[in-house]
Amino acid sequence: FSYTDMGDGVVEVADAKSGKTGRFRFDGVWLEGELTHADPHFLLYIGGPKLPEGMDVPYSMAPLPLEPRKVVDTQPEGPGSGLFAKAPPRSIAMYIGDPGVETELGMRSSAYVDMHYILENDRRPELVPDVYRLEAPMQGGPQKIPTDRFHEQRFHDLEVERIWKKTWQMVCREDDIPNVGDYHVYEIAHLSFIVVRSGESEFKAHYNACLHRGRLLADGHGKGARDFRCPYHGWSWKLDGSLKEITCEWDFPGVRDDAAQLPGAQVATWGGFVFINPDPGAQPLEEYLGPEMIAHYQKFRFADRYKQAHVQRVIRCNWKVVMEAFMEGYHVIGTHPQIMMMGGGDSADIRYDVFGNWGRAQHVSAGTASPQRGRAITREEALAQFHHMADFNREFLRGIIGDEVEEFSDAEINDQAFRRCRDIMVAYEGIIFG
Repeated sequence: FSYTDMGDGVVEVADAKSGKTGRFRFDGVWLEGELTHADPHFLLYIGGPKLPEGMDVPYSMAPLPLEPRKVVDTQPEGPGSGLFAKAPPRSIAMYIGDPGVETELGMRSSAYVDMHYILENDRRPELVPDVYRLEAPMQGGPQKIPTDRFHEQRFHDLEVERIWKKTWQMVCREDDIPNVGDYHVYEIAHLSFIVVRSGESEFKAHYNACLHRGRLLADGHGKGARDFRCPYHGWSWKLDGSLKEITCEWDFPGVRDDAAQLPGAQVATWGGFVFINPDPGAQPLEEYLGPEMIAHYQKFRFADRYKQAHVQRVIRCNWKVVMEAFMEGYHVIGTHPQIMMMGGGDSADIRYDVFGNWGRAQHVSAGTASPQRGRAITREEALAQFHHMADFNREFLRGIIGDEVEEFSDAEINDQAFRRCRDIMVAYEGIIFG
């Protein structure tokens, strides 16, 4: 697909394979053409409002050889221009660090704003879910973690036995395998599973290994399978895992009982996602997820959504290194310093909660600058920015889900899971983080 900025907030999208084209507003609204769907992130990036001159500079964390200077925000023109309130002049400031302030709860960021203040002043208070008001802060302070947990084989082996063989793991979306016989191969460590739609509303998960010589039954994802036949000697099993055929069975007396059923894993679905758990004695999926997580996402109706694009990347590191990078906003200060000028995003404006197997990170002052740049603001200013961000996100999502956006509070609209129109639940082989 190619995306072309046509001006006035309009983007033309062309599908090179089909030859179809379509025009969309930057906020996702289809305008004309045979092509009626497009990536909302690309539309916003290509056709959306641009940063004011001088604020599109990728500032580093180190002190800059530049004097702070004033930049005046401009009012964007074209479709959707009414979504953006005119902001006061901003300063381009150097990194100075945040000394923090003493509060009743201990030391906090200079820009600390209590999440309850934001929720109490939501413009649609009757729509704020009760779970947003729950608090479950992480206990304790810094802890030393031995580095061998990231590189020693014995820890890897323990994780396989105590995590990957014992926990619920998100495999795919139901619409990834929409028809009977469609299957998805899921691999973690040395384990491999075939997850198949075995009936109209039934899913099965089988260990991906022939019971004869252990050869993989399926090498990748597939559509419309009628059985799983080993490509080595031809033994086969039905979609439900029951034995279909042993090639030259007359030469294998007494083997049928041992090969009668492929060993499998538990399968369950939630919100349109398919999960498996290799442990036959594991607790039900919804108990594992916990009432807080289910309540948090209840109104988002993930079962009614679809996956527009699938992006996968293999990273050469221990899985926990990647996982931990998405569990905190502290790294923004050094890794994404440009965000601090307009989007906050550092640990100063995030509240962390942990409920059993699920954790969440809630941004309080979405859309504000970071005190790391000397831009500490009052809580009233933070609230105004939060409302401004909600207005933008609501109109952006309106182009995708229509008037359904009116069912949500400001807090929900600003929730990362919803404003990006995707699930923030990151499931790295069984560990779920919200």
